[in-house]
Amino acid sequence: MTDSVAKNPTNPHFLILTEPHRMFFALGTILSILVVSWWVYYQYLLKIGLAHPLPISAPSIHMYTLVYGMSTSFILGFILTVFPRWLNYPAIPNKWITTFFFCYLCGNLIYLLGLFVNRISWITVGSFFNFLGFLLVWGTLLKGLYQAKHPDKMQPTVALLGFTGGVFGSGSYLIFSITEEHIFYQISYGIGIYFFLYLIIYAVIYRMIPFFTQCVFSDYKIIRYPYVLLACPFLVGIKTIFFVLGLPKFYWIPDGGLLIITLWQFHAWRFFMKKPVMLLKMLYLSVAWLPISNIIFIAYSIYIYIYGQINLQFEEAALHGLTIGCFGSLVFAMATRVSLGHSGRKLHSGRLVDALFWSLQAACVTRILSGLYSVIDPAFFVHNYHAGYFWLMSFGIWAVKFLPIYFCPRVDQ
Repeated sequence: MTDSVAKNPTNPHFLILTEPHRMFFALGTILSILVVSWWVYYQYLLKIGLAHPLPISAPSIHMYTLVYGMSTSFILGFILTVFPRWLNYPAIPNKWITTFFFCYLCGNLIYLLGLFVNRISWITVGSFFNFLGFLLVWGTLLKGLYQAKHPDKMQPTVALLGFTGGVFGSGSYLIFSITEEHIFYQISYGIGIYFFLYLIIYAVIYRMIPFFTQCVFSDYKIIRYPYVLLACPFLVGIKTIFFVLGLPKFYWIPDGGLLIITLWQFHAWRFFMKKPVMLLKMLYLSVAWLPISNIIFIAYSIYIYIYGQINLQFEEAALHGLTIGCFGSLVFAMATRVSLGHSGRKLHSGRLVDALFWSLQAACVTRILSGLYSVIDPAFFVHNYHAGYFWLMSFGIWAVKFLPIYFCPRVDQ
């Protein structure tokens, strides 16, 4: 198949398999619509009392499909491209990347079909293929890191450490699908969000935010504080442990540390300077949700100390500030930039894409506010899915514009 791609580079049936971002961004785009559409639909059925039985718990489906499905797909489209460049070693052979892609494609497809036919065995098989994909990618990246002669491996090492969390998290979910033991879901959830995604995102923005800024401002001085990046794995590790052990009243410790180091690094990047390019502004607005989510998590810890009780709606408000606000927005912003640049198009988002980005911010704000209001009125939690409408509008229209790009040649060829 790889040889066919090389001989027919303009064949739309094979062109998608020529570059990592084409394969994985296409998969991530489709999943961003399918899995949120399912969640909105299922939550609506819960609201009207017509929810049907599922082969595995609905919250675990929501977490897994978004963390180890959609988000992972976009991360791989980016990491598999830039990881060799970060370390100055040859690009990963296309036949390997194609193998990774089909592992994740089969895994997500079988998982979703398992939901449709209500078979836990299909869920398990799909989870296995995803786990296999994680293992293969992890081994390839580890080999590259080990063999590279680059003098500074700190940032790629932190990124790989985050991906290692993805291996353990996806493996834990596989065990959960077999045993139905809740602790394995708890581990998969905590590692997936608070270690895997958080650490990779942090490692990526640590390198790419100042780099993209310098592309716009030629006199911009890049300042990166190594201790900020080194502290991050320690802090998110503590947060993950507190989550798994069910100790949210101590979230203020890691989130307080993350808030301090993040704001300190943002200050060095001149975070509030005027940005004339919307693509750059999107990146800064996306990462602004990191400290915001830290603040909400800290407020949640204070709430527990005052009232002596855990409130999941409060915690989920903070969680979605992190996931929709930072992770979702950054996926949108980075995918837009990479898709435009790697297709030979101008790095200009346009009014439509700008509006879609703001719609995604509305999704985040809506979900946070509905979660916080549910603290006052617990019955209101059934309306939390409404944020999904903004998400689907953002990624749905974005998909119409960008998905065809992955099947077409560069416009400058």
